[in-house]
Amino acid sequence: MTREEYLSAVEEQIRCKKVRPMVRRELEDHIQDQRDAYISEGKIGREAEKLAVCQMGDPVETGRALDRIHRPRMEWMLPLMAVLLSACGLMIQYLSLTVSGEEMTLLSFLSGTLPVYGIGIMLMIGISFVDYRFLDRIVWPLYLGLLVCAAALSDWMHYDNEQMASPREILWTLFLVLFAVIVYRSRGEGMRGMAKNLGLLLFHCLYMNVMTNFHVYYAVVGACLIMVLAAAVRGLYGGDRERQSLTFLALFGGVPAFFIFLCLIWGVLCKGLGVGADSIGNYHVQRLLAWLMPEEYSHSFAFTFLQARDQAGRMSFLGNGDFGLFDDLGPGADYVVGRLAAWFGWGVLLLVILFLAVFLGRMVRDVLAQKNRMGFLIGTGICGLFCLKMVLYVLQNLGIMYSVFSVDMPFLSGQPHSVILHFALLGLLMAVYRNTMTAPEIGGTRRRLRFRVALETENVR
Repeated sequence: MTREEYLSAVEEQIRCKKVRPMVRRELEDHIQDQRDAYISEGKIGREAEKLAVCQMGDPVETGRALDRIHRPRMEWMLPLMAVLLSACGLMIQYLSLTVSGEEMTLLSFLSGTLPVYGIGIMLMIGISFVDYRFLDRIVWPLYLGLLVCAAALSDWMHYDNEQMASPREILWTLFLVLFAVIVYRSRGEGMRGMAKNLGLLLFHCLYMNVMTNFHVYYAVVGACLIMVLAAAVRGLYGGDRERQSLTFLALFGGVPAFFIFLCLIWGVLCKGLGVGADSIGNYHVQRLLAWLMPEEYSHSFAFTFLQARDQAGRMSFLGNGDFGLFDDLGPGADYVVGRLAAWFGWGVLLLVILFLAVFLGRMVRDVLAQKNRMGFLIGTGICGLFCLKMVLYVLQNLGIMYSVFSVDMPFLSGQPHSVILHFALLGLLMAVYRNTMTAPEIGGTRRRLRFRVALETENVR
């Protein structure tokens, strides 16, 4: 059997067509290496190649073994857990509306909410079958389009109302995905690549601040920073990984700490001089000062935080059925976790938190299994965003952390844009996992595959 015949026979057994060229190159390299070894032992060219091909074993068995490994894998546990979380969120939302005095039947409630969840689930399934690597070819046109959309909608998004949350979050979430691809394209550039990525993130924050009336989705920014750190730790930038990681941690640990210190000093000086908080003149600084000194802002920025802390202090382990807790914050306030703990007790809340921890743990496991570095970065960004939102949401709901910025809880919060966006992101993560063993890198440095199969070969004597 010739080399070409052997490779063709192996390819016929592999059903995933996009994996065939990758597997063929690896097998061909292996045959060539073995052929060269035989030639060095004194065999002539044709005889050496024949022996090398024979040593590869039965091509049908080899192809079947490779087919079992290099095939799309679907992650069904995460979407199932997401649906269970959504069902829990729907229950809390319905109870919240009924106890607040609104006349609404369960049927009318579900008829208004289930279509949104249906759209989200369908979008998730559709995205899960997409080959995400196409983003590498069109990332910059997409990013320019995002900037144009932000500029076109700037006048509309400057109004501070609930309708504006949807386009703002859609644009920021799209940036999260594009930023992962841009970081991937900076591979091998060392500190220069990291600096370029951080500079782009800073530019985007400033640009979106101006275009959206100083609204920043800090959870998305945090997820982007996690991506940069993960890229440095994994060695994607090349060069000294330890130096890059330490530089990153020093920069984004020291700068916020220094800024908070300055704001604290400024707040103490204003209080000591008897200057009103309104004279500070900066909305974000005032919110930060309210986080540091909440009692001083009990009737303004820190009102909901102090209310949530007071409500959480009246909860019991088994629940007291006090459906009135958190009503002072409004029936539409996004306190799903807080209401859950108030109605059913800390015990049920701990079970939900454990469920969320398992959900996040499974996401992290799927991300760490990625061989494709673009898929790893996309998964890291999505996982980081979900983790930040879930942790911050629970802490804010229970009055443990002041809400310097508002976040929604993936799958528990019921805002239509939130439901659809989180299901879409989960679908993209499923697409990354589905292509774990079938997505070679495009335009990257080719790395030799490690076949995890034992090829049963007949020794040629």
